[in-house]
Amino acid sequence: MLESQLQIAEMKQLMNQYLAQGLESASAREKEIYKLPQNQRIFLLSQITLKKKALNKLAPEFHHPMIIIPSRLALEQSSGKKTSEFKQHIAQEFARTNRIDTFIDITGGIGADFIAIAKTIQEITTNSKIIYIEQEELYCNIFRHNLPYLISEIGQIEVINSDSIEWIRQNQSLINKRDTLLFADPARRGQNGEKLYRIEDCLPDLSKAHNFIDNTQSIFKLSPMLDVYNAFKTLPKTHNIICLEEDGEVKELLALSSPGIKAKIVESVDLQNGFRTAVPISEKTKTTINFSAPEEGHFLIIPKPSISKLRLGDYLAQQHGLKKIAPNTNIYLSNHHSKKYSALGRVLEIQTVQPYKKSNKLTGNYNIIPKNFPDKVPDIAKKLRIKEGGPDFIIAFRDFSNKPYIAICRDIINIPYS
Repeated sequence: MLESQLQIAEMKQLMNQYLAQGLESASAREKEIYKLPQNQRIFLLSQITLKKKALNKLAPEFHHPMIIIPSRLALEQSSGKKTSEFKQHIAQEFARTNRIDTFIDITGGIGADFIAIAKTIQEITTNSKIIYIEQEELYCNIFRHNLPYLISEIGQIEVINSDSIEWIRQNQSLINKRDTLLFADPARRGQNGEKLYRIEDCLPDLSKAHNFIDNTQSIFKLSPMLDVYNAFKTLPKTHNIICLEEDGEVKELLALSSPGIKAKIVESVDLQNGFRTAVPISEKTKTTINFSAPEEGHFLIIPKPSISKLRLGDYLAQQHGLKKIAPNTNIYLSNHHSKKYSALGRVLEIQTVQPYKKSNKLTGNYNIIPKNFPDKVPDIAKKLRIKEGGPDFIIAFRDFSNKPYIAICRDIINIPYS
């Protein structure tokens, strides 16, 4: 949290004095800043650091020199540009189905998602009611300061400092309507800084909020560590859980609910290349998969993190006619290369397959990927006397008999499609 001894008026004064001309100007005056009282010095130095990080993470609106970033933790938990843009897209999809007159964010924070969605709602619905709710008084005051720099149409935006669950309880007539869109991104850190992921442990507890939204449309951002299928049980009105992936990493889980929709769907979205795969849970449960041993000349498909997170590998492999190496080894096989496999994950061509314990000592550099394997990457590199990196890959896995093997592979770049 920012140095709480500072009042918002003093923060504004310091921002005007040192940061209104931009980061370069502030950095040039660091010697002067170090002579300030401790709480002012800490505030300004933290703003310089946080605003540099925000340049890469947050949307351009948050790059204005007068924007105040509440804290390092708030910036860490806030959504990045691409994930916020995707939520804009979801809000547009909701608005096409049901008119949205009211948008409420019950966990305001920095407001990255709030601003993204609010702009979309204002474009679709004139005179829409837009509400930002935040439990931390300082965050609310900072957001009030930031708001004119973030969005031009601020007349319809209400900023409320309140416990969100209690506010929902007291405003049922406004909340529980089909034309209301509710957004939440709970705090996922405990009192000692530990990461939390269970819905019931985060603040606010969205399982309680869920009791009040029978007729409300909602977008809830959940921990990427959460078990997706337990989330359907904890938030039973949820009809769709979307797993957002960026740069080969699961960034967010989004739980969507809308009145009248009963079919349960999980969806994988790769924000880098736009691959989007939706699968009804009822279809996923019908999956059967065949197994096969990898051989030289075969192609390995290692599922994207979002597909693995949703446990869709077997289903999608079945749809594409792929086979699996072993029940607990989530690597899939094809005897030919097809462009469509790139939507599933990384595709590699096998050069050779060897038993791990009897494998010849190798030379050079390799990217090492273990799957259902007893040794970690450093141990594999040490045993094989190789260094990590380079253009080629070693996939370490257990076969159908649970025996450890390695497959030496090359990336499929420049390999023609069949």
